[in-house]
Amino acid sequence: MFTAIHITWAVLKFDWIKPKYHIAMNALTIEKEMLPLLPLKRVEKQTATDKGILLARLYEAVMRGNTYKSKCTLYIQTTEGVRKVYTTIWHASESHICLKGGVTVPIRCIVDVEI
Repeated sequence: MFTAIHITWAVLKFDWIKPKYHIAMNALTIEKEMLPLLPLKRVEKQTATDKGILLARLYEAVMRGNTYKSKCTLYIQTTEGVRKVYTTIWHASESHICLKGGVTVPIRCIVDVEI
């Protein structure tokens, strides 16, 4: 489990890495209530470094969402392609994230997050 020190270090260290903008151009926007109805797909070619950067961004999004009520953009891989969701992340663990309304999404299906 990550502590606040690990999260801060990870956010500072990986802050220079930009989101994958080529994904944003092709993603269709959906509502978060539609996520449980979509068949999710595991992201291909995700390395340990990519997962570490993604987790750092997700933990930062949780801190901003819980503190300042700010929203982020999630890019989620489905069988029909990448989908974009604009929402607040309430909780993040090493395997899942939790959105408002009890919607959970596995980390392995998240392509990217923009804060």
